[in-house]
Amino acid sequence: MINEISRYYQQVLIGSITGLSLDFDAVYAAGKTGDPEDDYALFRDALAGDDIFFGSRGNDYFDGFAGNDKLKGGIGADKLYGGIGADTFIFSSTKDSTSVRGDRDTIYDFSSRQKDKIDLKAIDANTKAKGNQTFKFIYSHEFHKKAGELRWEKTKGGTYVYGDGKADFSIVLKDVTKLSKGDFYL
Repeated sequence: MINEISRYYQQVLIGSITGLSLDFDAVYAAGKTGDPEDDYALFRDALAGDDIFFGSRGNDYFDGFAGNDKLKGGIGADKLYGGIGADTFIFSSTKDSTSVRGDRDTIYDFSSRQKDKIDLKAIDANTKAKGNQTFKFIYSHEFHKKAGELRWEKTKGGTYVYGDGKADFSIVLKDVTKLSKGDFYL
């Protein structure tokens, strides 16, 4: 129903979606049925391209469906679904996904096979050195207490990505059992 579309639209206004266009006749037809599934299908079809999602403060939910999407949740415990395609999950600050359980982002469908990437280029791996330092990926090895290290760890709750000698930030990846350096833009 149109109310469902309005609620969805209000959620979208918290962040932004670039490149979304909807046909008015399709919106009207979906609203006439009174079935929220029609509203969902309308937006799923509209988002079946190369979309860009930017969240803001708060706990955002983004689903890129099909296409090579870029998703940046921003501050908050965001739920990120890239869908089918080579998606990029962007983190520009350690505040985007902290090591605090209730403030950590979760990527639900990360796929190396689909060429998904986690983009950490904007995060300075060593703030004590001049310039923007890149992370050194140490796989699942223990930290060496050196700034700039990035590692992953498989736990009961998911796969965690940590950076910088201690867990300054972490990202949960559901149903991921292995990561490689090629899964990241460092």
